[in-house]
Amino acid sequence: MLKSHAADALDLILAKDDAAYARLNQSELCFHIQDRYPAIEKELAFALSADWEEIKNFESYNVFRRLYLHLFYVLRNRKGAVGIPKHVLESIVDTMLPDIIAFFETEEGRHEFEEWKTERYRAEIVHHYDALIDENNDPVHDPEPLKKHMDGWDGDTLIDALKLADDKSILEIGVGTGRLAVKVAPMCKSFCGIDLSPKTIARAKENLSEYKNVNLICDDFQIFEFDQTFDTIYSSLTFMHIKEKESAIKKVAKLLTENGRFVLSIEKSHATILQYGKRKIKIYPDRPDIISKYIEAAGFKKIEQKETEFAYIIIAEKA
Repeated sequence: MLKSHAADALDLILAKDDAAYARLNQSELCFHIQDRYPAIEKELAFALSADWEEIKNFESYNVFRRLYLHLFYVLRNRKGAVGIPKHVLESIVDTMLPDIIAFFETEEGRHEFEEWKTERYRAEIVHHYDALIDENNDPVHDPEPLKKHMDGWDGDTLIDALKLADDKSILEIGVGTGRLAVKVAPMCKSFCGIDLSPKTIARAKENLSEYKNVNLICDDFQIFEFDQTFDTIYSSLTFMHIKEKESAIKKVAKLLTENGRFVLSIEKSHATILQYGKRKIKIYPDRPDIISKYIEAAGFKKIEQKETEFAYIIIAEKA
């Protein structure tokens, strides 16, 4: 009987049947589960905390990882319209765990889990760069010595490679607060910048407010649907956050006009962690040989590769 109630609970949640859900909430199941399974509460708390370092200390880490995604999916689908009672979650945990595990061994389950990991990683990036703004970290207003240091990844080498002209449309992937955009926007017909961090984009709008040819978008380049093409697309200090680099480069190719130019600055460092104070974010290092293969496979002809103090700058044109 208990398993049947748990199955019904899950079905009701997924079906978003609020009336039936309310009836279940008023049933005796509430008292039955709460009294019989108090130990599950602690495990569930860890599973829902998203504190991976603590969860990893559990022998059943993989079980909780799958469980977390499943519950996240359920909660997301309900969009907070009706809170899921603790007793219902507990009953699902206890009686449907084998089914949950089996689901995440399927192709659909693995895909869903990867999708969730991508969403979580995106949230971590947003948190980091939003926090930089809260800490008043804005490279546009850095003192000159620090600006010169940042030029070690791009600087005049990248700006010159763009071949800017007053009839060109430009897209920057990872515009940040506008460190490069303040140099590029005055030298082109139209400038578009995209970035994940809402606070970073808000600061960029302040820094670029004097330019009427600027459009700034707060979104993920990999999923945003652009309604135009561009003559030139460039990026610096951003591809380290992109895991699926090949697909990102293919998207760049689709967004470029005929003979459009792609300029990419990639770090020489092969670090896999970006650390700033107490914050740590996983990054995906780039290798120029692999990036060059992706560029050629996407239909570009590589023009040249230049080197700065901290980066390689790859320049390519759409064939």
